[in-house]
Amino acid sequence: MPLNPKKFNDAHRAWLKIKAEAADYLDQWDVDRLDLLFLRAGWARRPFVSRVPLDKLDRCGDILSGPLFASEKHPWPVNSNGLYMLPCVQINLTECSRVMQAEYGTGMLQVWGDQEDVSKFYLRLIPRRDVQEKYLIHGHPLLNQIAGNKNFIIPTYWLTDDEAWTVSGYGDLYFTSQSLFNGEPLINRYEIEQISPLDKALYSKAKRICRLEDRYIELVNGLGSLFDPSGYHVGGTFYDIQYSAADMPQMLWSIGSEYPYCWGDEGNAQIFYEKLDDGTLSYSFKWSSY
Repeated sequence: MPLNPKKFNDAHRAWLKIKAEAADYLDQWDVDRLDLLFLRAGWARRPFVSRVPLDKLDRCGDILSGPLFASEKHPWPVNSNGLYMLPCVQINLTECSRVMQAEYGTGMLQVWGDQEDVSKFYLRLIPRRDVQEKYLIHGHPLLNQIAGNKNFIIPTYWLTDDEAWTVSGYGDLYFTSQSLFNGEPLINRYEIEQISPLDKALYSKAKRICRLEDRYIELVNGLGSLFDPSGYHVGGTFYDIQYSAADMPQMLWSIGSEYPYCWGDEGNAQIFYEKLDDGTLSYSFKWSSY
């Protein structure tokens, strides 16, 4: 991967300087979060997204919206009430790992949404050797149930438009970063304001710390616009709404509110991954909106 951009490194250095000089005025929780914010930033690639007629859809390939792969061994999943789940995305982790030079795992990762609950999602990883046309169960079981669908988040346009949305590859690398979550200063300025000017050494240090933080905030709050993390992309970080990258595991895929998706009020969704103690990878899915 290329070196990180200079403006990102400038902001990171400003943070490290603040962290070193203002330890007495920083909460460790804030310090840990900001360290993670910089750690979670990174390079990404946008997918090439296209619409494909359903009768031409490769259900063994990458799908952003449409009927996902299902077989006798890996049947179409159902929720706790026996209703079929809504297909969300299907991503080839082997290809993602290759283009990003990362360890995302191998196989085909699927995300399904619950018809009855917008907060419930089911993820499963199917070995690549099992994802073959000869095993595919053609068609889908949704038509008889979709009228009662209460999940307004997962798009089902493909049922009426007879078109699915697919990923055919990935574009050039670009850098993504979040800004400060909610833009809040981190230094306890109230405590600093209680320092008497008569204590010249401590007072001078406190004022210097405030100036450093003002410069740091200016740099960091510009990162989100300089290195826009919104939209569809593999790798990097995401645009924070209800939670920050510091609250979550490392992001694998970002799914913004771009057609056919609309995550509530201009929201977004992400697939996350993390390595467990036994060396295996675990995947999770989350979305939020304004």
